[in-house]
Amino acid sequence: MLGFNVNGFKWVCWAVVYLVWLGIG
Repeated sequence: MLGFNVNGFKWVCWAVVYLVWLGIG
């Protein structure tokens, strides 16, 4: 479960960074 949580958190972080980058760009 720990691996799943870490993997999910990583995807959420990437999604936030991508959305913010699109907003800035």
